[in-house]
Amino acid sequence: MKSTKLFLLLLCLICGINVSASEKRINTPYWVYSPASDFAIKGITLTKTASILDVSIRLGEGNRWAFDSAAHIEAAGKSYKILSVKRYMIIDGKAEPAEFIFNKWFKVGKGQTDSLIINFEPIPDKIK
Repeated sequence: MKSTKLFLLLLCLICGINVSASEKRINTPYWVYSPASDFAIKGITLTKTASILDVSIRLGEGNRWAFDSAAHIEAAGKSYKILSVKRYMIIDGKAEPAEFIFNKWFKVGKGQTDSLIINFEPIPDKIK
């Protein structure tokens, strides 16, 4: 009985290690390039299937923004394309899914912050 419990405990531990090893989260990257100061990357998640950027667009009421369909990540001389984008409007602390279309201008409403979850092709683990 003890060996069965020990086996199950070890199995759960191994599964947990494998899950945590397959995903890497980087909160507040130490370096970000953006031509606009109102565009900030809050976090990056690297998985085997995608490189996911959590982006905040902090513009004042009435301002407009658009996201270019040609956007990509460049790392180690290679280009990684966008797989998908999800947009959320954050109003009064609540995130609501919102329409997203590449190259379309979106206007910021009163008390609104826009947020994007952008999935890129996976970047190899060893790239820094």
